[in-house]
Amino acid sequence: MSAHQENSRSQRDKPRPTGESSQLPPRVLYGYVRVAQGDRERAAALKTDLMAFCQTYGYMIGTVFSDFGVEDSDVARPGFSSLLDVCRLVGSYGVVVPSRTHLSAHEETLAVLLRQIRRTGAKLIAIDEFEASLNGATSTALDDTEEDSHRDDAPC
Repeated sequence: MSAHQENSRSQRDKPRPTGESSQLPPRVLYGYVRVAQGDRERAAALKTDLMAFCQTYGYMIGTVFSDFGVEDSDVARPGFSSLLDVCRLVGSYGVVVPSRTHLSAHEETLAVLLRQIRRTGAKLIAIDEFEASLNGATSTALDDTEEDSHRDDAPC
């Protein structure tokens, strides 16, 4: 077996959040982060984390959308609106976020934003919840059919 075949095999054998067959081509995820006004370093670090997650679990990252200085309760968000637009494209699989707090820690706002994502047909993958599920904790890392949940984590 060549080194390329071995590397491809190891990528296919890594777990995917939904448990789908690892023989499928990579699914396209789009990232989203919400950070404090002007915190470009934090946004860059979070983007790197999203890209690493996708590479580790066999996803392809389309791009990462960001909103800077958006209040937790704001629903109108330029970066998030652009995210929704690409989620409607053929071939889009889902949205990846570091945690749900990047959408909102405000329960009502989170519910609205999650509904908007669902309406595009995209799935939501929250990395912190996915990693907790790998460690045996109960998780809502994939948000495709369940009711919205509230996290008490502080927004980044």
